[in-house]
Amino acid sequence: MTQRGEQVEHGSFEKFVVTPPLKGLGATMRLIEKLIDSIDNPAERVEAQSLLDVVTQRGHGGDRHSQAFKMDNIHHEGEGAATHGGTSRAAGLRRLRKDRPDLHADVLAGRLSTHSAMVKAGFRKRKISVPVSSAEDAAQAIKRNLEPEQVKELARLLAEDD
Repeated sequence: MTQRGEQVEHGSFEKFVVTPPLKGLGATMRLIEKLIDSIDNPAERVEAQSLLDVVTQRGHGGDRHSQAFKMDNIHHEGEGAATHGGTSRAAGLRRLRKDRPDLHADVLAGRLSTHSAMVKAGFRKRKISVPVSSAEDAAQAIKRNLEPEQVKELARLLAEDD
């Protein structure tokens, strides 16, 4: 309802954000994202990011036949069509919300990072950094992060002739 008493409805949250006042906010989605990023409390920030993702998530499918798609099949249709897929935090939160709500709740509560929850759920593999400055440094990093049986197997594989 506007100040003039007009009933206003928008097809999406994004349309509400970009529609000029008095019928919308007259802002950009980037501004909304910046406002959310400025939230000091990490748990509240992650929850706000998750809620924004819920209201801006687009359905599957879309234009796959037009000439525009055939010329540019990398970008998806729609306003501000920047998707947050792949290994992004938003994609992780989306996957956790859908498939592991228990871990999603832990992320929102600040008990786990999005990446840690994805690893715990089995959606991502745990990775480590191995310094290559010396064989000794690499060995220490590997011993610190692998089980003894895995270290033995790695040594056997490294000792094999190609």
